[in-house]
Amino acid sequence: MGIDMGAYERPAALTGTVAWWDLDEAAGSVAHDATASGYDGTVFGASWMPGVDGNALSFDGIADGVDCGDVLDMGTGDRSLSLWFKTTTTSGAIIGKGYS
Repeated sequence: MGIDMGAYERPAALTGTVAWWDLDEAAGSVAHDATASGYDGTVFGASWMPGVDGNALSFDGIADGVDCGDVLDMGTGDRSLSLWFKTTTTSGAIIGKGYS
């Protein structure tokens, strides 16, 4: 799974990638999955802003995120996760499964 905040060029082939979000939409409430998996995310509470290369999402840490459904329900096999982010805080979650 790849999550890109707009500062990384997507590879031409996403073979074996479960989901990839460029987060480059610039507006709206959908973060489109660039793979054929269809794990489009629903953006809530975050705002679009210019990124390092393209656009990005800004999260204030108060009930905001991107709900990507059951993309993390991948069983018990090996997996990797990659993301780019910038923060000004030293606490809180960057990614999680389940939201309450």
